[in-house]
Amino acid sequence: MNCLHCSNPIPDGSRFCNHCSMPTEGKPQHGAKLALMFALGMVAGGLVAAGAYFLYQPKTPSPATVQAAPRLAMERESPAPVFIPVTKTLVTGQLIVKAASDVRYKLEIDTDKMRNPVVSGSFRANGGQGNDIDVFLADEDSFENLMNGHKAPMLYNSHKETVGKLNVPIKRSGTYYLCFNNHFSLLATKQVFADVTLTYEAPQDKK
Repeated sequence: MNCLHCSNPIPDGSRFCNHCSMPTEGKPQHGAKLALMFALGMVAGGLVAAGAYFLYQPKTPSPATVQAAPRLAMERESPAPVFIPVTKTLVTGQLIVKAASDVRYKLEIDTDKMRNPVVSGSFRANGGQGNDIDVFLADEDSFENLMNGHKAPMLYNSHKETVGKLNVPIKRSGTYYLCFNNHFSLLATKQVFADVTLTYEAPQDKK
């Protein structure tokens, strides 16, 4: 006799096929259905396994993200700006300050570009009975008030001195005047020997 399922010859009276192990009794369609269901189950299981693999697979960053990460790191690690010392001479040597007059020097200060600006130096006056001069440093508004005979705040004021030194930090941006004032002397012209500088730190230009 032949197997109803695989059609291979098997001994008469056998209850199971010795080739496919299927029972020799019953309809072959039943075995085909079982095989079809088994195959469908395998396909479904494979699909589930593949979905799980792609779901939990680590995501690869996009090229834009890969490029952005080093850029952000470079921005965070960018070096701090380097400041270099700068010295500007405001006055040096001999000044002649006429009677009832003054000699003034204008300063423009920008604290965004000039860190820790300081006006410093020394002076010596000669002439008249007192050999003296009045040196002061004031902002633009105060200077205008002082020149019109009004009281006003000053960053520095030597009053009438023969010899003096100044070391004045400037905290705010603006226009300032360093003035060698001889308005108090109506007759005597003064000779003043002065050496005054403006020092500050400026950001180094990037090449």
